[in-house]
Amino acid sequence: MPSTPSALEITQDIVRMDTRNPPGREVECANYLGHLLSDAGIEVNSFEFAENRTSLVAQLKGRGTKPPLCFGGHIDVVPLGTKEWTVDPFGAQIVDGKLYGRGSTDMKAGISAFVHTALKLAAEGRRGDSDIVMAICAGEETGCEGSFYLSEVGALGEAGAVVICEPTSNYPVLGHKGALWLRVETKGVTAHGSMPERGENAIYKAARSVTKLEDFDFNIAPHELLGRATLNVGMIEGGLNLNSVPDHTEFTIDIRTLPEQDRDKVL
Repeated sequence: MPSTPSALEITQDIVRMDTRNPPGREVECANYLGHLLSDAGIEVNSFEFAENRTSLVAQLKGRGTKPPLCFGGHIDVVPLGTKEWTVDPFGAQIVDGKLYGRGSTDMKAGISAFVHTALKLAAEGRRGDSDIVMAICAGEETGCEGSFYLSEVGALGEAGAVVICEPTSNYPVLGHKGALWLRVETKGVTAHGSMPERGENAIYKAARSVTKLEDFDFNIAPHELLGRATLNVGMIEGGLNLNSVPDHTEFTIDIRTLPEQDRDKVL
């Protein structure tokens, strides 16, 4: 019987798979994890919400005397950023006892930990009172498309408890803020850059709005555990040419809400 790969070995294997989102391409990583689990006798179902965008739901059967325990995580990672890396971002190198690579913390190590544990339980024939369900999702970083798709197709049932294996410095976190993502458009009138007075600059409109948002006050007390509600402008796009007055701009707003906030009132 082949030995169960360690959580570290699994992490290194999947960090070496480029799942930057955009564009995603999580299928290779999903297939690798799916084969590991199915080869151990664990039931695995795959769900593709778009080409090469694969999520998994795996289940290790227990005695069923208690509700299922669900572990969740995502296999897509954020882009590399603009700064040059000092190591190969997909090399999964260990330097001074630390594993380096894009997604090693957020959150391929967490997924590897619960996959390894499930493999070990299966290999030892150990079964608890609860089924163990593992939701391994594509497309989390840009809108949770994989998770929404699993919900739409009814791939996830009820659970007694859910553990999301995002990095928390090994401290248990009992909740998180809500997310409200907005896209804002400003419109203007185009003109030649040498005669801006004949146009209406959409970027200036966006800039004035963004400046006001920087110090936005939700007028709500901080939460005991979650802190304060926050707002961040994450992207701004506008203009087609250096020498033209832009007539259209878009920017995004990422609002993280507290439990007592009404999303409709925030809007």
